[in-house]
Amino acid sequence: MLSQWVTHHDERWWPEPQRFDPGRWLAEPAVERPRYAYFPFGGGARSCIGEFFARMEATLIIAAVARGWRMEVVAKGEPALQPTITLRPRNPLKVVVRKR
Repeated sequence: MLSQWVTHHDERWWPEPQRFDPGRWLAEPAVERPRYAYFPFGGGARSCIGEFFARMEATLIIAAVARGWRMEVVAKGEPALQPTITLRPRNPLKVVVRKR
């Protein structure tokens, strides 16, 4: 059994894992990582059947929301995490939503 949290924050595969860096998803750096350095939907025979639908849906929703709105997190610092079947914030994240 592998921990997604630990693997997704492993500095061998993700330089500065706590930093927001959309560039790490470009094709060039991905070539140097092992196949399961990132596995949000599991892997192998037991991978999530809805992975491709979820990725497509997330892309469309994020594009629609980001086009018209800007969200700013109110709280300072890192949120406390609650590891369950998925990793989520322990408490709700409070944000201010502003029209672009």
